[in-house]
Amino acid sequence: MLRPPRRLPRPPRRAAAAATAATAAATGPGRRLLLSTPIFYANGPPHIGHLYSALLADALHRHRGLRGAGPGRLSTGTDEHGLKIQQAAAAAGTSPPELCQRVSGLFRQALTQAAVSFTDFIRTSEPRHQRAVVHFWGALRDGGSLYKGSYEGWYCTPEECFLPESQLAEHRDAQGRPCKVSLESGHQVQVWDTAGQERFRKSMVEHYYRNVHAVVFVYDVTKMTSFTNLKTWIEECNGHAVPPLVPRVLVGNKCDLKDLIQVPSSMALKFADAHNMLLFETSAKDPKESQNVDAIFMCLACRLKAQRSLLCRDLEGRPGQARRLEPTHDANGKNSCPC
Repeated sequence: MLRPPRRLPRPPRRAAAAATAATAAATGPGRRLLLSTPIFYANGPPHIGHLYSALLADALHRHRGLRGAGPGRLSTGTDEHGLKIQQAAAAAGTSPPELCQRVSGLFRQALTQAAVSFTDFIRTSEPRHQRAVVHFWGALRDGGSLYKGSYEGWYCTPEECFLPESQLAEHRDAQGRPCKVSLESGHQVQVWDTAGQERFRKSMVEHYYRNVHAVVFVYDVTKMTSFTNLKTWIEECNGHAVPPLVPRVLVGNKCDLKDLIQVPSSMALKFADAHNMLLFETSAKDPKESQNVDAIFMCLACRLKAQRSLLCRDLEGRPGQARRLEPTHDANGKNSCPC
């Protein structure tokens, strides 16, 4: 049997007046408000779900403006990082920056056509966003909120998150093999071990530097930061004890963009001489420079042949033994190396 509801005592008039004043202060004229949609992943074109969330925020923003409740901002934009961005770019045969540039433009166009009254469109690849992230990261670091650790769990790349067992379901993939998928989206998940991933990365880096035969340093002649970052890569090579006899070549790319060049040839040549490197300036996209690209690798091949004899299996000898291959010579004693 239902009991009749009890009437609550009325609050004192002073308390009621104070509550009314607090509500007015929170929503009344003069109070600034920031509304934001999700920042949409730029791995594919916009769809109805993106527009739905943007229109909800737009309705709140317009309602506040009609009420004259004070200045307000509506922010939207695109999130341009993550594994699925990289995978989508690879599937489209383009680079992640080019994919994000195109898809972000589609989002801006769709929201504009829908008359969404956004006051700011942010892209996470923009310098202003990067500055904000660096500032926020520094605040967390200085406050002692960051620490290194490891985590293992089921990771869903399309959803960009770890999922507990309660949100997983058993399934079979296209080949009929058992797998786990997200209950919400149906996307397949995989075990992600951050500590194991880091160990694997370090072992691959060490293997690379132990077996390196040549090093090609490439920088963008139109970006000074690309050139100054070369010191970091050289320090990494030296830190892994890459032998000095390993040939090193410095390549400046985009030399065809003469009006945008920030790194003069004299500066690059001085840097190359200081680190015992040959300098090439070329353009990967200019057909006229294709011969220069070929010359770079032919130069490396000649240096490798001159400085390091190649080891191969001696098929005529005992298994497991090796012999040195020396360049052959013709009847006049001339080196017959084709390069």
